[in-house]
Amino acid sequence: SKGREEPPRPPPPRAEDYYSTRRQIYEDDPIIQKTKQPIPDARFITFHKEGSVGIRLTGGNFAGIFVTAVQPGSPASLQGLQPGDKILKVNDMDMNGVTREEAVLFLLSLQDRIELIVQFCKEEYDSIVASQKGDSFYIKTHFHYENPAKGEMSFRSGDIFHVIDTLYNGVVGCWQVFRIGRNNQEVQKGIIPNKSRAEELATAQFNATKKEMSANESRGSFFKRRR
Repeated sequence: SKGREEPPRPPPPRAEDYYSTRRQIYEDDPIIQKTKQPIPDARFITFHKEGSVGIRLTGGNFAGIFVTAVQPGSPASLQGLQPGDKILKVNDMDMNGVTREEAVLFLLSLQDRIELIVQFCKEEYDSIVASQKGDSFYIKTHFHYENPAKGEMSFRSGDIFHVIDTLYNGVVGCWQVFRIGRNNQEVQKGIIPNKSRAEELATAQFNATKKEMSANESRGSFFKRRR
């Protein structure tokens, strides 16, 4: 309508509107120190998935992805996969720098045949279990989360977190983090939504804002002065 400026609409959310990826903020964490023991030969293990994969993983993008449990009698177990095996590749996907959540979701997504390249790294595995090292990267939030789900931390756009576990309690959906305060100090440990949940929350927030703006525009048009 002439003579009336439309209020600017918020742009639709993009991938970076939820959490910045770790490489956009800081350089990747230094790679975990390799043990001085000679690395054993890699083994090739292949099996057909029957329902669940039958493997539990530990570690993460910082420590590497390790097998921490294998279901007895499962195809993986029968092919010799064991706790302490470091997974180097899954069906040609390199596991270097992959988070625990990404590794688990990738294994779950495979429909039939699973091919693994692994190395038995007992000392490295024991060190990771003892130190509870796994994931380690930083994120910056790009939306407000002011009414958190039970047990989760609230945050404002622009907050920075150090993510230390992308599969909190072994379940997809929550990340364990440290909030980074002034002077880059870790000031508070807690739980926040994982990236896919953050995407849903930010999109819902964007749609609610858009709806509210449309409603305000409609109300304004009832009282528009004729020229």
